[in-house]
Amino acid sequence: MKNKLASMKRRSALLFSVILSGILVLGLIINVIWPDRDHSNVENRPLQTFPTLQLQSLEDGSWTRNMTNWFSDQFVGRNLYFHLNYLLKKGTGIQKIDDVYLGKGALIQEAGAPNEALMSQKAQTIQAFHARFPLNTSVMIVPTAAQIDQDKLPPFAPGAFEQQTIDSFYSQLPEDIHALDVGKTLEKNQNKYQYYKTDHHWTSLGAYHAAKQFLKSQGMEIAYSDYERMPVSNSFRGTLESKTGSVFLKDTIDIYVAKNNPDYLVTYNNDGNPVPTIYDDEALHRKDQYEVFFGGNDSLVQINLNTDSTRHLLIFKDSYANSMIQFLLPYYRSITIVDPRYYYDDITRLIESDMITDVLFLYNYNSFQTDTSLLDVLNSAIQTANQ
Repeated sequence: MKNKLASMKRRSALLFSVILSGILVLGLIINVIWPDRDHSNVENRPLQTFPTLQLQSLEDGSWTRNMTNWFSDQFVGRNLYFHLNYLLKKGTGIQKIDDVYLGKGALIQEAGAPNEALMSQKAQTIQAFHARFPLNTSVMIVPTAAQIDQDKLPPFAPGAFEQQTIDSFYSQLPEDIHALDVGKTLEKNQNKYQYYKTDHHWTSLGAYHAAKQFLKSQGMEIAYSDYERMPVSNSFRGTLESKTGSVFLKDTIDIYVAKNNPDYLVTYNNDGNPVPTIYDDEALHRKDQYEVFFGGNDSLVQINLNTDSTRHLLIFKDSYANSMIQFLLPYYRSITIVDPRYYYDDITRLIESDMITDVLFLYNYNSFQTDTSLLDVLNSAIQTANQ
């Protein structure tokens, strides 16, 4: 009997191996015949196309690696597998995929470990920049959903530490720089829709609460009723869905237009072709619908506004700023936006030509305590000004 059972197990294992091998061979044949895709809308990333066979690539092993990546990326049914993998992990109680928590009704990106050395270096550099350019300067470091929406994190997720890191950074700034503790403002509105469920950005409502605090620090008061809310999408699925393969969750994107909104023109990267809006409707037909704000990230954006203000604002920023700027339009004569990750020109000349009176550093916690590009731009400006 034992020999018979063992024989049946061997035959079953052999049959399973044959079926699995057949599926893989069939998949390989279909993949060879089926046209390659350049981009995955589900994962929002480029895909490996069939690699060109060259002697050098064979010798260094890159062809084999690229071939493996090609088979993985182009495997027929990959998108279905991607979503099924998420459902399996979610159903078996797995709390995190890569650096994304599978939270309660939301995907939440894990906060990066604090980089105290880099944060201190940035505090010193911002202080040196302010000393060399003594403009009305503010800093706003925005906590992520991992800090504000801790009630949505899965059980046993580690506590957030972003606020302590931000507080420590602010304590290193001089008193004549406005250190805006927006975390407490966001926590007061914790039960509201301030962060997307499928994306790492804050929503326009979260950006409104921050804009209100910033403008108040500048002597200007705004109210929610000053703006008209316009839903532009109810099908947004963001970066965190692309990382995890999440299903069922989706977000709404709103834009807010001030009832006293001025006429304005927006110029991107000095291209000389201004447009009369900060919104990009075409982005609503792309995977990353958050790009409805400015069409994404550019090195330099300049907004000239038809207002009576004498204030000219310079913003150093990451993508969190894109959805907050809509609330600032009525209150400045011009707004100059620099993304240091892509900017390599002379800030000194820009400050002079745009007649800058105010400076705002606006970043989310994760990017501010990892990215070093701001240091390069500020140090270059200081050196240029000292020559």
